[in-house]
Amino acid sequence: MLFRSPLPHVPGLDGIRGIAVLAVLAYHLDLIWAGGGFLGVEVFFTLSGFLITQLLVGELRTRGRVDLAAFARARARRLLPALIACVVTTALAYRVLFPAEADGLRDDALSSLLYVQNWHLVLAGVPYGADQARTAPFLHLWSLAVEVQLYLCWALLVVAVLGRLRRGTAIWVTLGLAAASALAMALRYSPDGSIDGGTPAYYATDTRASGFLLGAALALAW
Repeated sequence: MLFRSPLPHVPGLDGIRGIAVLAVLAYHLDLIWAGGGFLGVEVFFTLSGFLITQLLVGELRTRGRVDLAAFARARARRLLPALIACVVTTALAYRVLFPAEADGLRDDALSSLLYVQNWHLVLAGVPYGADQARTAPFLHLWSLAVEVQLYLCWALLVVAVLGRLRRGTAIWVTLGLAAASALAMALRYSPDGSIDGGTPAYYATDTRASGFLLGAALALAW
């Protein structure tokens, strides 16, 4: 078995996640003391990998299997209502306040609702650090898209492969995948933020998976 026992709810982890979100907000407010606030996104990914892996292997331990359909439904119940409310409210507000710009939001809104906003930005060649004000209200939903994609891919991998391995082997495989993701980001990164370098490195699912996978490895080792 991968796990000895599932982890109970730890309120402190919710606190860390809240601090990470506040750090990101402070960074985007251009506060001079918050230059490292963008790392809050990575902290959030790492916590997500830790908690989701705990759920998956806890179910493997208690039931001997993972109900992937139920897992997907639970994630949808948790995430979809707020996402739909955000996208619909923003689109309606633009229709009223900025009607000339409202039609241009259609692709961004649809990509956000389908959890592929990050790849929409990659294909559109929108570098991180581009105009994130009124003309790009859905840009920051890229991180939610990455997270949901990792949830689903990781659940499939745990069920198909990792759940069949010894715990030590599963940990090393997970750490290897994390290292591969970090290497992919390093190889695709461009300091000048060019379309062929900076954009895929920042938004692509494979290059942003390292933090999530480190959290998953920690959960397997717990």
